[in-house]
Amino acid sequence: MVDSQQSVPTEIALLILVLGVIIFIWDLLERRRESLQKGGGLDKSSELISLRGSDNLPPKEYFSKSLGLSSRPDALLKEDGAIIPVDHKPLSNKVRDRHVIAMLLHMKLIEEIEGIRPPYGILLMGKKRRSTRIKNTEEKMRWLDAVIDEMRSIADGIPAIPSPSAAKCRNCDVRKECDHSAV
Repeated sequence: MVDSQQSVPTEIALLILVLGVIIFIWDLLERRRESLQKGGGLDKSSELISLRGSDNLPPKEYFSKSLGLSSRPDALLKEDGAIIPVDHKPLSNKVRDRHVIAMLLHMKLIEEIEGIRPPYGILLMGKKRRSTRIKNTEEKMRWLDAVIDEMRSIADGIPAIPSPSAAKCRNCDVRKECDHSAV
């Protein structure tokens, strides 16, 4: 008499179990990626092409001989053919002029080297990485050019003109010795 009950071999059962675990982990990682993408204000079409600190997506540095400046964004995204710079400022919850100037420099050098003007850059602020888009406008580029010109004139020996404020000077460690203190 032939036994009509056939059991599934152990190897096949283990293979099915391993495949199930792989699919489960893949789904978790995909959901996490989508959550991070939505939280960062990114489109589904965004592709991460460079990330500082990553071995798989090495950071990219942009250098302009004509300007004598370089920049290295924390990350680069490719979106609709444009390269979007991303900077993370983990210790700051407010967008400051210095953050915007650095982002504008990233965009200027990307445009010069890659030949495609980034429509915006993304600042991720604070530990929660609140996303702020910095638009790449002609007005902001003129502001960047003015700041670069001012920096060059200071480097060439023209004295820097301080612009102290009571709020900043009040907490400064050298305010008692500073000739320009507003306190």
